[in-house]
Amino acid sequence: WQVSLRSEVNGTAQHFCGGTLISEKWVLTAGHCSAFLNDCKMAKLQVVAGGWHQDPKQDTHQRVVRRVKRVVVHPSFNVNSHFDFDFGLLELESPMPFDDCIGSVCLPSTDSTNLRVGTSCEVTGWGTLDMQGALPNVLQHALVSTLSPDACTFTPNNLVFFL
Repeated sequence: WQVSLRSEVNGTAQHFCGGTLISEKWVLTAGHCSAFLNDCKMAKLQVVAGGWHQDPKQDTHQRVVRRVKRVVVHPSFNVNSHFDFDFGLLELESPMPFDDCIGSVCLPSTDSTNLRVGTSCEVTGWGTLDMQGALPNVLQHALVSTLSPDACTFTPNNLVFFL
């Protein structure tokens, strides 16, 4: 379900954000990753699935690359709003083929109105491992527990990001 969003710079596709396959044609990503994408930048944008390493020479899995047809950013997203409504959707030009290495994220059912606090969830990404740290080359994976809405409030000394 994890994809790498890459921009072509000097002939090389460089990772700049992650995303999550929610279906064969849609990727959920952060608004701060997608709000700046205009037609010119979209022409250089790649969505890469199936890989675990940023260096193709190190990655033994078959990568699949797709272009983006359309970007939808939450209408209330504002880059200065401390990540409120920080959601964006990318519609792929063609479907991502699902197989043993590529699939959609597991989401709660629509009738699941109350996910229990403490439920174990899996998170993945190529994000920094500490504040202002370098990006890892290898896809990271961790198990985390869900928090209550009260525990998810923003405070300057206890900053919590979710995507």
